[in-house]
Amino acid sequence: MRKVVLQMQTSLDLFVCRPNRELDFIEGGFDVAVMAFMNEALSGVDTMLLGRTAFLEQQGFWPTDAAKDDPLTPLINGWEKVVFSKTLTDAEATWPNARIERGDLATEVRRLKALEGNDILVSGGSTFAQAMSAQGLVDEYRLVVHPVALGNGLPLFGQQVDLKLDMTHPFDNGVIGLVYTPS
Repeated sequence: MRKVVLQMQTSLDLFVCRPNRELDFIEGGFDVAVMAFMNEALSGVDTMLLGRTAFLEQQGFWPTDAAKDDPLTPLINGWEKVVFSKTLTDAEATWPNARIERGDLATEVRRLKALEGNDILVSGGSTFAQAMSAQGLVDEYRLVVHPVALGNGLPLFGQQVDLKLDMTHPFDNGVIGLVYTPS
């Protein structure tokens, strides 16, 4: 059975962005080692799950603005992208291999997990991540925690989720990679 991996960058207090969706706190945390940690999970993925907001942010970048020589560009553009939205009408027109899913989140995720294929990535959107976590649909959490406490913003979790720590990976720049599974 395929695994659902939620990979997110967060502040130390587990906010995924500032209240106005700014991501400036993560900019100083990127280096070769952090990118290698993040890319490690992506190499075993062939499907990405997104909510409406994350889709709208990413579909404006990957198919057109991403560096053509970035090895992630053809990888991500080639994945199946399942966008959970009640309001969007056409995803394929703006990002190849993307489709809108209007059905029940849990039912569709379980259906996708039962199919042959590689891992399934959840890559962004705090509301969508919260819905995935609340319904117990995430098999692995890969968090890239930046050494800053924001005090407020959009939280990764909206309710208690009990986790078991599987791996820690500290980086020289103060960022910490953490891998958890539900306990």
